[in-house]
Amino acid sequence: MKLKCALVLLVLSLSACDFQLRGSQSNIVSNVSNLHIRGTGNISDEVKIQLLLAGTNIKNSSNSADYVLSLTNESFDRSILTVSPNFGKIEEYRLVLNVDMSVSSSSGANLVTNEKITVSRDYAFDRNTILANSSEEKVLQEDLAKRAADQIIRRLNASIKSR
Repeated sequence: MKLKCALVLLVLSLSACDFQLRGSQSNIVSNVSNLHIRGTGNISDEVKIQLLLAGTNIKNSSNSADYVLSLTNESFDRSILTVSPNFGKIEEYRLVLNVDMSVSSSSGANLVTNEKITVSRDYAFDRNTILANSSEEKVLQEDLAKRAADQIIRRLNASIKSR
């Protein structure tokens, strides 16, 4: 009985604070009906997927789009975060994803110009599990791409709403 009450209270409190699971934004970009995305790579693909799921019409050409989102200079960087003081071996890495975004309207007005989006993640490195570390890094890169796409979409929405 106590468990049921606790579950009901949890559900009510989460719904009262407008809680949403990550990636469940139903009206991500409500002001955009037609958007063209310039760019290649993981970030562009992830932004397209999220916008399509939100119901945004992605155009193949900038001529028929209301807004153009440009994503350039996408890069993943890995740097050493910590080294073992006893053995001098790497213990942690930091993975950083950088991408530049610009937004312009169909009339050519720049809403956002070369804004850098940066997301990072730290992870432990174990020399004994090299294969697991490489697959973990790939998963982290995919997660960073999703987080960067979320930031890009929020920034896109803010720039269009302020117009």
